[in-house]
Amino acid sequence: WRSVVEDFYLPFAKLLEESPKGDYADDALFHRGLSLVALSRTLDAREAWEKLVKDSAASEWAADALMQIGESHARGANTEDLVRAIAAYRRVVSDYAKDDLAPKALGAVASTYLGIAGMTKEAYAAVDELIKAYPQSPAAAEALQAKVNDLLTERKYNEAIAECHRFIELFPQSPLFRQVTQQVVDARHAKAYEAYLDKRWDDARKLFNEFLQAYPLDPRAPQAHYLFGEMSHEDLSSEASAKEE
Repeated sequence: WRSVVEDFYLPFAKLLEESPKGDYADDALFHRGLSLVALSRTLDAREAWEKLVKDSAASEWAADALMQIGESHARGANTEDLVRAIAAYRRVVSDYAKDDLAPKALGAVASTYLGIAGMTKEAYAAVDELIKAYPQSPAAAEALQAKVNDLLTERKYNEAIAECHRFIELFPQSPLFRQVTQQVVDARHAKAYEAYLDKRWDDARKLFNEFLQAYPLDPRAPQAHYLFGEMSHEDLSSEASAKEE
């Protein structure tokens, strides 16, 4: 496998050696960087991409090079690596705002922030920035759906439902549309079930009633009816205990 990668790498290295300013130098430098990553020479790869951006900022490969720099840092294991990744992605957005990679880079800013503890606010701000700057991009839809996933993980069901409805309004043609509409259903059920687990019976009954009215054929509907019985049993047990006292 390594020999195959080296065979791929060598022509680019030879081209750059023979014609460092030639018509295909930028192309060669970019792909040389990819080869170096495959050979586990990440620092050398970054050096190649940084040289491309510095020497040929107007090159068609410059934005791609910055993205690769960002992605190489994003594979790192510490916060400093992730911060460097965000900086590289930001350079794509600021220096190549009209490039097709700019929305993807801004989405990468958001997702990378989500990987840093305590940076949720910055991640969500990047999502909003992306939607405003590139409202029709697939990256905007993906970033908003990632925000929904994060809110659901944090059990912030009201916010998640609100963002789902925002998605449904903004991205009706997205391949993610069906998944997000299902997340509305899941969030409403989770919200009701959480109230049940917390023994907030009045809230649980109200939320399960709303859930059943909206989604009577949902597979979890029988469970909801069963929980109504459980809550009634708990009420009766509590009343009996109170009378005995």
